[in-house]
Amino acid sequence: MLNIDLASKSYEILVQKDALKKIGSWTGELWSQRKIALISDSNVFPIYGETVTQYLGIQGFEVHSYVVDAGEKSKSLATANEIYDFLTEHDFSRSDSLIGLGGGVIGDLTGFVASTYMRGLSFIQVPTSLLAQVDSSIGGKTGVNCEKAKNLIGTFAQPDGVLIDPNTLKTLPDQRLSEGMAEVIKCALIQDDNLWKQLRQMTKLEDIMANSESIIQKALQVKKVLVEKDEFDQNERLLLNFGHTIGHGLEASSNYEMISHGEAVSLGMVQMTRGAEKKVYAEVS
Repeated sequence: MLNIDLASKSYEILVQKDALKKIGSWTGELWSQRKIALISDSNVFPIYGETVTQYLGIQGFEVHSYVVDAGEKSKSLATANEIYDFLTEHDFSRSDSLIGLGGGVIGDLTGFVASTYMRGLSFIQVPTSLLAQVDSSIGGKTGVNCEKAKNLIGTFAQPDGVLIDPNTLKTLPDQRLSEGMAEVIKCALIQDDNLWKQLRQMTKLEDIMANSESIIQKALQVKKVLVEKDEFDQNERLLLNFGHTIGHGLEASSNYEMISHGEAVSLGMVQMTRGAEKKVYAEVS
């Protein structure tokens, strides 16, 4: 278990296999009984939506689910507006809350909607992809894409908590599991030699699952330290953008369809490393 401790807010990150079975009691410790909008996508909700809704219902929460199309295209102002309408139709007020159940798109979208509807509702992140578990679910960055750039429209809004169940990785396609490792590798490269050594011993996807709790915890520890030093991304936290400038450009140029975020960041890190090597060689020679 980790805690993010900021001047304005602190919250818990629970990393534990089978944690989804505790979501009702865990959420009950954070919130009184209220309406909850469970935001998910067409890939994740059919797998976990009923389970999450059931456990929250047992705890006395009134759950209303909204499911968007899976994929980067849903991370938009148009989708956010649809969710605003949904919240309005179900009479959500500032005493109600949102839960994001899914990958990075759902986490960013849920946080953005929560932080802007009625000037701010509380929310919880329940990331189900490796990429979201080690990166986008913590730190308070929310956002949606526009035609000009990725994440150009957004807010800083911290969740009330983050619940991570590494067992959700079992339902990911191999490609999505591999791309999530891009953010793990990034954390190792910028600030954790021990994590890098551990990763170098892992040769197959089965190794990721066997060590999922460990690598998630270590990657989150890297981000925790940087976020606590620099909540609003002005100084040290910029290290977490390693590979992202080039990566976001690749995603935008492919219209968010031909290359995933993790794949784009991987290519961005490779290109930045090659550029750094050339610069060092030039200075030495």
